[in-house]
Amino acid sequence: MMAGVEETYVKTITIVLLVLVLCGTCMSAPARGGDDGPGISGAREFKDLVVMWRVWKNGDQLAVTGGIRAVGSQPIRNLELRTRHLSVTGEELGRATFAFFPTVVQPGSFLHQGLSLPVPPGKKPARLEFVYAYYHEDDEAEVLPTFEGFEVDLTDVK
Repeated sequence: MMAGVEETYVKTITIVLLVLVLCGTCMSAPARGGDDGPGISGAREFKDLVVMWRVWKNGDQLAVTGGIRAVGSQPIRNLELRTRHLSVTGEELGRATFAFFPTVVQPGSFLHQGLSLPVPPGKKPARLEFVYAYYHEDDEAEVLPTFEGFEVDLTDVK
């Protein structure tokens, strides 16, 4: 009789632990910019997405990591990040594009980004432009192109 009761408790505890583990993997990530590592990090919130990033110098390249969280009520389609880095005089030193996958981002989803930008020898990047380009449906179910952009000052990048 005791073996049956113990078996029931073990099954119950196993199920509860499994549910807790599954709940932990489904939790949303906070909207923070990068981590506490070197470089510059931050976050920006727009109508349809929250952008998080971290930029640091990695040898002769700028490393850009982070992610986006879709926060609007409609899916985002064909999201890509376009970047270019500029000198203090406005000279373009390079550019890169990162395409997010999957191509349809559901509301509440979090996707990571990462790219490297080569820095030409003898040049110092002063700022980095981010442009997020995507499509979404409006209230009348029309597909609209959208661009969200901002600049990051790189004078303190390490």
